[in-house]
Amino acid sequence: MELKENPYTLAPEVEKIAKPLLNDLTKLANICYMFSSKESKWMGKLSKCSAQMKKITDFDYVLTINFNAWLGSTDEFKQALVFHELEHIAWKPTVKDPNIGSWGTAKHDLEEFNSVVARFGKWEDGIKYFVSSIKETPKEEDEKIEELVTGCGCSLSSN
Repeated sequence: MELKENPYTLAPEVEKIAKPLLNDLTKLANICYMFSSKESKWMGKLSKCSAQMKKITDFDYVLTINFNAWLGSTDEFKQALVFHELEHIAWKPTVKDPNIGSWGTAKHDLEEFNSVVARFGKWEDGIKYFVSSIKETPKEEDEKIEELVTGCGCSLSSN
């Protein structure tokens, strides 16, 4: 019997990029940073650790980056990808005390079909807000940004 090779490796390079991107909430989470060498369409994933894995590893989350997507990407693209995954970190406080609660995962701010926006434009406030937050980018970066948005490993309905 032969075991398949483990496609996961620790990713100190990703952790180094993540550290300056952490906000007040994400600084509190214990995050394991990993690469995956599996062939896949997703570029990054954030997974909340189960209570059992938290007990064994002390990690709250595992942030996994597809190594094939990472190779050859610009520093700005890598930062945006890591920041995107970090934005999925959420805290769910109890009703009585916001300091007591549990880690969770946040959905994307915008959930919409391209076809609806193409047909009706900025018909809803969330779309208007999203469009107003977009920075102008050089044309050559547009394809990489589109890859990031469509291939982040996050489904638009939940993560």
